[in-house]
Amino acid sequence: MSFRLVAAALLTALMASATGEARAQNAGPSLARTSGGGLAATFRNGCVVTYDAGGRRHSADRRCRNRQIERADNAVARALGRSGGQRAESRRGGRSAESGGGGMRVTPGKNGRLAVSFGSGCVVRYGSDGRRRNAKGCTAAEVSSADSAAATYRSGR
Repeated sequence: MSFRLVAAALLTALMASATGEARAQNAGPSLARTSGGGLAATFRNGCVVTYDAGGRRHSADRRCRNRQIERADNAVARALGRSGGQRAESRRGGRSAESGGGGMRVTPGKNGRLAVSFGSGCVVRYGSDGRRRNAKGCTAAEVSSADSAAATYRSGR
């Protein structure tokens, strides 16, 4: 982690303690380039989510809440000029959940769990409560597309 990133995280953490954690979680992230060409999304409560130069999430600080990670993913996708919009093919009766493009598959698991996978190797998993549990090897745009596909699948559309 670069010195700038550590300094930005410390400054952000100090600001969060002054303004309150709840307000900090609702504020959007500030984005900064890392020394390796990636991006760091920093929230006021000290949450830092890092991405490589291709937009794949590298790490998320333990202070980060799921909603903050989602907001960081979306901010990075916008910053890189990417948007969601791929076609989600589900195994539920051979239907497809339309959200544009191609290469995404929604696979139901046990107890209402879902997995959304991409040809790139990205896999996004959702719990039976519908909340995203993890996203491995995914770009911010893929995570955003998977979130939309999972919501469409669950709604039965």
